[in-house]
Amino acid sequence: MPTNPIALPSPEPPPHCKGYPLVGILPNMLLDGPSELVRLARQHPGKVCTSTLGPLRFYLVTHPEHVQEVLADKWQNFGKGGMYRTMRRLLGNSLFTSEGDEWVRHRRLMQPLFTSKYLASLAATIAQVVTNTIPRYGAAADAGAELDMVKEMAHLGEGIIIETMFSGSITPSESATLAESFVVAVDTLLSRMFVSFLPSWFPLPGERALRQALTTIDEVMLRLIRAPRSGGAPRNDLLSLLLSAKDNQLAEVDAQQVRDHLVTLFIAGSETSADTMTWLFYILATHPEVQEKLRAEVESALGGRTPEFSDLANLPYTRMVIMETIRLYPAGWFFPRFSKEDDTIGGTAIPGGSTILLSPYVTHRDPALWPEPNSFLPERFAAERSAARPRFAYLPFGGGPHQCIGMQFALILTQMVTAMLVQRFRPSLVPGQRVVPKGRGSLKPRHGLKLVFTRV
Repeated sequence: MPTNPIALPSPEPPPHCKGYPLVGILPNMLLDGPSELVRLARQHPGKVCTSTLGPLRFYLVTHPEHVQEVLADKWQNFGKGGMYRTMRRLLGNSLFTSEGDEWVRHRRLMQPLFTSKYLASLAATIAQVVTNTIPRYGAAADAGAELDMVKEMAHLGEGIIIETMFSGSITPSESATLAESFVVAVDTLLSRMFVSFLPSWFPLPGERALRQALTTIDEVMLRLIRAPRSGGAPRNDLLSLLLSAKDNQLAEVDAQQVRDHLVTLFIAGSETSADTMTWLFYILATHPEVQEKLRAEVESALGGRTPEFSDLANLPYTRMVIMETIRLYPAGWFFPRFSKEDDTIGGTAIPGGSTILLSPYVTHRDPALWPEPNSFLPERFAAERSAARPRFAYLPFGGGPHQCIGMQFALILTQMVTAMLVQRFRPSLVPGQRVVPKGRGSLKPRHGLKLVFTRV
């Protein structure tokens, strides 16, 4: 006797967050994207909701279980596509922009750059760059001069990445030009992700400066790649490692592919780390009790000496401070995905060809996941408290198979810099500033950040 099949619930349509006629929420996203996405999520807590950026409909996904579906459980159906095409002008065919078998090949090629052994070998290089920068901060401290921390941390982060990439084979002039070009290219292209629906020929502001920046990046990178490497001891830099790498056909990696990977590493290493360190010193300047506890841990573990890689395991509170800083101020405050076929997320119907927006900034501020979400509480990242949270409640580096390959490098770099600078300087906030996030590109203080250092 036939049995009746069990009726499965039909996928639900998502709640819609209205915007302006024709343009949707695009003006608000360009003005203050992070706050706009928080506003949308708060209208429909725990649900997938939808809105529009001009003609582009997107689905905002913020609940950890739903994020897990996109990044881990169903990751093969939620690719990069769509908005990521904007970044190909800068990143080319790299780990950040590729998918499928091509992404697997790039991942295998890059993996040796992020082994624990190799990352440990870069700690001494990071320490040397910071050591070379300390006299500059000392002179500012002695003069009572203000430090523009957005620029200072960008300069420091770029110096570290350039040294770990090229071992000093780039001139100071080239280094400055390259760093300036990256700022123009990254900020312009990230902000253009919100208007990725426009045709490639559509005239957008900043195009001339963008083209010049891209040309400069190509010229400097390709010169360094093609220049003969001087004899002597083998270099320990990223360029040497990439030049000696093989792809899955055991062929030499060509210059263009090396260029694309170096550009990706430069952005992931310098931009992300610089933003994190900027926000970290803002936190230390405005939370003196956190600053003093962190300094006490550093002094106890190091006794005034320069940290080595093996010391980082003895700085758990320092790491918790960094993790909490990244919770509140993730440099990559949003990232898109693209549905290849019809699917569901949390029981919500997602048509094929849809744009999905994930936002660490929003998920990290969900009061259901993070009590007192706007308060700075490093102890959230004690082992026992972290274990009790949903897996995808914290996603500054993404998650699943496409989790950022440079996560450990970024944390090592930030721990080294923090430990070395708090040993010597006490940051304080210049009065009268309004420090709020700006999310056109990566997450930076909208009006900059001015601090004064005093010697400890």
